[in-house]
Amino acid sequence: MKLGIIIFIFLFITESLKSQSSDVLVLKRRDGKRVSSFMQGGQIAFLEKSGARYSGKILRIDRDTILMEMYDIRRMSTSTGGLIFDTVSRFQIKVDHRDSVSVVKPPQSFAYIRNGSLIKWSGIGYGVLHLLNAAISKEPVVGSQLAAAVLATGVGFLLGKIYNDSFVLGRRYNWQYLDL
Repeated sequence: MKLGIIIFIFLFITESLKSQSSDVLVLKRRDGKRVSSFMQGGQIAFLEKSGARYSGKILRIDRDTILMEMYDIRRMSTSTGGLIFDTVSRFQIKVDHRDSVSVVKPPQSFAYIRNGSLIKWSGIGYGVLHLLNAAISKEPVVGSQLAAAVLATGVGFLLGKIYNDSFVLGRRYNWQYLDL
């Protein structure tokens, strides 16, 4: 009886195991350092040459093809007048990884500071607030305070141009396919 239970448990456990995962795509720098690895079960987001953006869970990587599961998520109205996000459908798509132009970086903490949007909007807000206070109190506009607002806004725009939220494939980054 105990042997039968042990055999049943063993067969039940081995049923859910896989012998080998699918292949691996590695994103590498030009100097050969690994930036990121993508394998079955992981998330990936990239842009294709045609301009299409793909983002989803990797179901399988086979030679040059990525089989992905993507979700169509839309905002829906509730009966109380609010909005919620709801999954309308999910579908599988095959994409050739050689057609990708850039790979989107995973979300980073404090990205709103790194991309300059916080500094840009702070400069705009400070300038507008100074102009409104000067108009309401009927005082002259102080040029140095307005220049500080313009400078902060300019720094924010400059940081936004410098910051890149994706790895652009080509000269600096490239794919390496690992066949397992």
